[in-house]
Amino acid sequence: NVEYAPGWVDEKVFYPMDIPVKHEFQFIGYVHKHRLPYIEYFAKNLGMGVGKYGTVKDYAKGINETKVVMGIPSVFRGFTQRVTETLACGKVLMYQALPEGWNRSRDLFRDKEHIVFYKDMREAVELAKFYSKNDVERERIEKSAVQEILAKHTILQRAREFIYYAHA
Repeated sequence: NVEYAPGWVDEKVFYPMDIPVKHEFQFIGYVHKHRLPYIEYFAKNLGMGVGKYGTVKDYAKGINETKVVMGIPSVFRGFTQRVTETLACGKVLMYQALPEGWNRSRDLFRDKEHIVFYKDMREAVELAKFYSKNDVERERIEKSAVQEILAKHTILQRAREFIYYAHA
């Protein structure tokens, strides 16, 4: 009997930092072959950079230095750990809408309340530009995302779920 365990976050490492924005748009992660079309399209249409960080501390800082973080599909079925880490840092995350049938993941975060889902690359660019320029809307989502992470996706919260399932 297997249950999907959503990502969790160490809120002492991943949190909103009061530091200047260095990147308007950034993807943080590995440039796998399946991600290359997205990276090329977003680089061309947004001027997006790709960040790779050597330490967890630098990675958390890199998230915080980004105005809009671009999520690019993974081969993983569901959200990657970067989703909870990015949201915990209080940054808008653009993420491709998950397919029907991935209900456990789809139910974790609400579109335009905690995260911003896009259907295709063209829509991702339009939405990224919108949230980059609209501080009030972006900050509303950022604040809501942090609250959601702290309420439901910390290490302590996930550990409680593991214990519950172990005894169920």
